[in-house]
Amino acid sequence: MDHHIKEYFKESSVKETQPGTFHQVIHLREDSHLSWQEAQKICPDLPRGWYELSKLTLQDRIEFCRDFWISRFPFHPDLAPLLTKFFSSLDDLCIFLVQKTFDSPVKPKLIYSLKGDTGFFQGDPPANDYLLSMLQSDFSGVLFPQDYLAFLSIHNGFGKLDDTGILKIQDLKKTYETFTERLESREPLFLEEGIALNPKHLYPFYESFGTRCYQCFLEDWYPEQEMGNVYYSEMTKSLSPIKSQFAAAEIQAFPTFGDWLFFYLERIA
Repeated sequence: MDHHIKEYFKESSVKETQPGTFHQVIHLREDSHLSWQEAQKICPDLPRGWYELSKLTLQDRIEFCRDFWISRFPFHPDLAPLLTKFFSSLDDLCIFLVQKTFDSPVKPKLIYSLKGDTGFFQGDPPANDYLLSMLQSDFSGVLFPQDYLAFLSIHNGFGKLDDTGILKIQDLKKTYETFTERLESREPLFLEEGIALNPKHLYPFYESFGTRCYQCFLEDWYPEQEMGNVYYSEMTKSLSPIKSQFAAAEIQAFPTFGDWLFFYLERIA
């Protein structure tokens, strides 16, 4: 297991000069004495499938999750080989139950630990029907890409280390409103020469922690029948060009959510 995980998921202690990150941390596999009923009582948001996953061998956990990811996504020619490569780069896949403070709820995290102490990803439980309906209600008339919706059925919130990462559905509306207000108060951005961007047509789905840099679906760009996505930096006040001779990864303008996700996973693999 990557050493960053142990550093990040540590309990606070009154004996320590520097408090840890969490009030309580339970590693489901190490605390294998917990029955499903006991685990669910501690953490009501824990999916039953995650609990069962924690009881499998490491190889079975990795293969099961890989196959589950592949089964959820729409067809993509590079899907199986790229996800196989990502999952083969893991040295552990485990579930933690974490509690920020003594009076906060206990939340489950699915952890993807990378070989060679190169970091880890953490994912929240999948979105349920209520949250998916909330997304549709909050963004009425917006047709989000099918592969993005598919990913939400795997993780409603996902990122590397302590990166803000892919936003939870619960945070999308507020992030969108704040993001749009800031854009509307500044000099206009241009999609291409002579064509100004409508700030309301950018929908942030990923945020880089502490930098106000976002990956956003762009309602004005449909390179493959669904909304493409572009990178916006508040530091440089710049937007990815949607017409460029450079590769998508260089300018961070991707025709599909899946292409961006593979890029996000590949960067640290």
